Amino acid sequence: MITHVYLRSVVFLLGLTALGKLAMALGDVPLLEEQSPVLSLLSNRGLLISAALLELGVALFICRAREESAALAAVAWLATLFVGYRAMLWVFHPQGSCHCLGNIAEVLRLSPAEANSAVLGLLAYFALGSCALLGRRWRGRLRNRQLPAGGALTPVASFNGATVPVSLLREAEASVKQVRS
Repeated sequence: MITHVYLRSVVFLLGLTALGKLAMALGDVPLLEEQSPVLSLLSNRGLLISAALLELGVALFICRAREESAALAAVAWLATLFVGYRAMLWVFHPQGSCHCLGNIAEVLRLSPAEANSAVLGLLAYFALGSCALLGRRWRGRLRNRQLPAGGALTPVASFNGATVPVSLLREAEASVKQVRS
């Protein structure tokens, strides 16, 4: 339930930030024609449009994903890209600001510092939320598959689609060898 609510909120936030980026990219601000400080092949306008399309693509993927784990992995992947971009922006252009919210920051009358805090908050929500929920799922799967009644971890293998303790497979193999002898 919590994963479903989290993913729906991510879709909403990605849609909102993508629309803000697209609205800004359609403007005539001189900053948009300047070269991106991080990705020098793109103008700031091209970068905003690319980021908006990427956000919309991930939002659409989340809506159509058959498994929540795949949707969470897509959010974690996108967050990783954004963290990498922010790190490179900080290294190559430390005084520069990221217009990651597009025109939303102006509409909400946020100062550059407030907009930066909002972006970092969104980034933390995407990264930590997706990784925590993925970790919870994987930990649950590990516990369900590999913990016998005694509670100790047991090495397992897949045999005809079933998860079987390795010790049981070794015993069966020894029995087959004994019968063949």
